[in-house]
Amino acid sequence: MTRAVETTDIISKHLPGVSTVSTDLLREGAPIEPDPPVSHWKPEAVQYYEDGARIEAAFRSYIHRADTKQQEDSYEIFICHANVIRYIVCR
Repeated sequence: MTRAVETTDIISKHLPGVSTVSTDLLREGAPIEPDPPVSHWKPEAVQYYEDGARIEAAFRSYIHRADTKQQEDSYEIFICHANVIRYIVCR
């Protein structure tokens, strides 16, 4: 997660007063088997179950609807890697 941490540091310098939170739930991983298959990528089968459950836990922890009483827009920035971003967007 080195690049994600470095990117967070760069962005946070431009957003003074905005807090940052680091979590291993957003660590890169392989949430599902690639479809179509990719010949050069051969993880162990258990990786899908562990990474998929962890990334789903990140989704459930951080993605939510605004409270119905909320009057103003709110924003959160997620800095993570491609598979996690794709999973969250597609989910």
